Amino acid sequence: MSGIKRLCFTFGAALVLSGASALGTEPVGASGWSMEPVKPLFEKYCHGCHNPDEKKGDLDLTVFDTRDSILKRPKLWEEALLLIEAEEMPPKEPLPTAEERAKLAHWVDQTIHTLDWSKHKNPGHVTIPRLTRAEYNNTMRDLLGIDLHPGQFFGEDGQGASGFNNDRDALFVTPGILEKYLAAAERALDALFALDGDPSTVHLESEAMFMTETSMRPQKHGDDFEGYALNRGQMTLYESVVFPQDGYYEFKLRARSTTEMSGTRLRINDEVVGDIVLLGEDPSYYTLRAYVPRGSHQMAWNIQKPAPPPDPNDDVKPYHPDDRKTFRKLMQSEGRRNAPKIPRGVVEAGVETRLIEKTQAASEAMQEAFEWLRAYGPAGSKKDINKYRDNANKKNKALNKHLNDIAKAMDVEVGSFKKSFEAENAERLADNQTLLDAIAHIQKGVKLGNAHIDWIEVTGPLTPAGSIGSKHVLIAEPSGNLAPRDAARRVLDRFVPRAFRRPAQKGEVERYLELFDIGHVRGDSYRDSIRLALTGVLASPNFIFRGEFGPDASAAALTDVQLASRLSYFLWMSMPDDALMELAIAGKLSDEATLKRQVRRMIADPRARAFAETFTGQWLDFDTLGKSVMPDPDRFPQFTVELNQAMKLEVILTFEDMLRGEGNLLGLIDSDSTYLNQTLARHYGVRSVLGDEMRRVKLKDPNRGGLLGMGAVLTATSSPTRTSPVMRGKWVLETLLGLSAGDPPADAGALPGNAGQKKGLTLREEFIRHRRDPTCASCHDKIDPIGFALENFDAIGRFRRRENGVAIDATGTLDEGITFEGPAELKAYLMEHRKDSFLKNVTERMLGFALGRQLKYYDTPTIEAITRAVAEDDYSAATLVEAVVLSYPFGHQNNRPEGDGRSEVSVN
Repeated sequence: MSGIKRLCFTFGAALVLSGASALGTEPVGASGWSMEPVKPLFEKYCHGCHNPDEKKGDLDLTVFDTRDSILKRPKLWEEALLLIEAEEMPPKEPLPTAEERAKLAHWVDQTIHTLDWSKHKNPGHVTIPRLTRAEYNNTMRDLLGIDLHPGQFFGEDGQGASGFNNDRDALFVTPGILEKYLAAAERALDALFALDGDPSTVHLESEAMFMTETSMRPQKHGDDFEGYALNRGQMTLYESVVFPQDGYYEFKLRARSTTEMSGTRLRINDEVVGDIVLLGEDPSYYTLRAYVPRGSHQMAWNIQKPAPPPDPNDDVKPYHPDDRKTFRKLMQSEGRRNAPKIPRGVVEAGVETRLIEKTQAASEAMQEAFEWLRAYGPAGSKKDINKYRDNANKKNKALNKHLNDIAKAMDVEVGSFKKSFEAENAERLADNQTLLDAIAHIQKGVKLGNAHIDWIEVTGPLTPAGSIGSKHVLIAEPSGNLAPRDAARRVLDRFVPRAFRRPAQKGEVERYLELFDIGHVRGDSYRDSIRLALTGVLASPNFIFRGEFGPDASAAALTDVQLASRLSYFLWMSMPDDALMELAIAGKLSDEATLKRQVRRMIADPRARAFAETFTGQWLDFDTLGKSVMPDPDRFPQFTVELNQAMKLEVILTFEDMLRGEGNLLGLIDSDSTYLNQTLARHYGVRSVLGDEMRRVKLKDPNRGGLLGMGAVLTATSSPTRTSPVMRGKWVLETLLGLSAGDPPADAGALPGNAGQKKGLTLREEFIRHRRDPTCASCHDKIDPIGFALENFDAIGRFRRRENGVAIDATGTLDEGITFEGPAELKAYLMEHRKDSFLKNVTERMLGFALGRQLKYYDTPTIEAITRAVAEDDYSAATLVEAVVLSYPFGHQNNRPEGDGRSEVSVN
């Protein structure tokens, strides 16, 4: 028995013994549940190691003295029951008799499985929910009508016990945070109102800007173009620019490439903003739009050469037998058969036989090149066409030299002799020319050059497309027929209910009108006065928090308005829209059929991207990829910003499709399609995808479909320099399946940092040496077989069959004797043996995310009901979301915090 498993047995089965050993009769009966009859078994088998003083495995069994305390650890007790029944607990003598073991198993089963949950409902308690940074940004976007990212200065929200950063118990409120909310409101309103004015423009001549390479000098191009030419990565053209307001700015530059194509990258304060591709050597104008917060920021430009334009036929190969030698012989034979012939009369003229033979051989070599060219083009790849066209031209020059030598030997004029040669071979040469004409438009690859910049202009802030600026908020302004205070009331009558996500209470709007009055009385303009009132609304706890409490101190159903808010922050991570609020105010939203229709509508809305991105990124642990988690740039220069973005989108779009009814949840384990663009497709070795747009692509490789074949997951579960079978195996068990992988002993040790880099030795072979230590082996028994099955994928998700010149062994054998080889067989194992664990896990994760809290033991019946409904509907993701929304805890709130003695489920 492995050390990890033994540790789990000690944790789990000893707990069971602690509860079961008090049993002498049924734990649940007419007289209720009892532990008293099993106390002797506790004392005999468990208390010696698990007491307040010893606490082996950091476990004190004496605290499990009520049914409540046992039901709070359902996973632990479920596993314990299995271990007792398998006679694997306790692990050493004294051992219980068969009768005692049966009594223990029966008691545990009765304790955890016979509670009538319908009599013990508890929706759980959620702390007053403060908006997360993402929720705040999204809410301000929908409230103000423009995406200004006002929460960017709040700092990251920490991960809570639920595993998500929307866990309400982890969203602490401090005076410093409240000050940031006030500052963010002021900045956002200032930026919104600034859109009504004319944008400002800053013009910067390249030669007047700062250059990191002091030895470089500006270059001229014609009479009206002078500036720096960026020619290497560390060369930076920079300047400090003052941006007057938060908002979107246009960066316009007059620039040129020193060859056919080049490119430049813009950074603001060392953050990549975007890239521009420069086409051609003639000066032209290029623009880039980006969001920039107000203040003085360093604008920096570097060279960023783009990838050459894609060749749509890169994967087109000529038809030929698998035996390339056979095909080469065929081309040689065709070259000899179709080669232009030496004109008649050359032999009679007494030309040396050796020169004639050399000329004919040159003709055959030239024709062989044309035969290869004919086999590859004109539908072949640009690379191959250019290769064989260059070869044909080279061989043609060699032939012409020999023809010149023959003409000289015959003492005839070269032009006259070549005309006779062309007449003799008119049909063959015409065929060759026709082929050349057909591929004449196919040019060689683009030559990339330097980025030569004349000047740069920064203009803004600009109103984004689709936005109407401040008119989204300022629906009324003073006029001859409308007094300033009446105009302000109209604005606040609409703004306050939308901001607070509920109807305004009596006198509430009037309180904010008083702020308007303060500004108006002291002589502020109408806009400054209404800005003050709106700032007050946005700094109110009614905006920053989501009130979900009932009128008394008991568990209660959410009101329709509260339900609208909980629903919108689940599926949109933002405020309810007008349609949702109208239903809520009318009291119709809590109707089950109506609620289902709204769920489907909201999932189909583009705002649901926030849910898909946040839920998958935090559940599957790839949200930090490209930020705090990065492959080593020296070892993996292929991991670019564009590749990272495409990897993440692959997961997000796949999940979005499932939500919208395009597949079931098991597609996350295995699928025959995925989302790719050209960048990600080439990374995976798929050649038929062109362009930056992500689109669904049918997969031919059975190893690639599903999460275990997606680059975001594979890269996030690797170390910066190599793959990590331990990280990947642990991820599959814990993150994907929700099973415990156990914790390694403190002295387990670790592989050296250069593991996986020894020539002639695979990473697996180094792991085997590492595992010879029994302490290490105990940690890897459950993890490594799964991780090794994924070793065909390197540290950035590329498929490979060899490592350091050695074939990769991707087999894995589990304790139960099941063996699989490679990703495809691992996925087949998961589909056959672990899909129920996967479904239960994804249900728990989504329910926890929707509720904004850690799940508790009293959520067990909800989880079971949801998983049952989803399984019965072919594992539908849409059904999962609907079932979560219709569940008892989603629609209710316990107003008593846990631990006050009144909110617990009473089961004794």
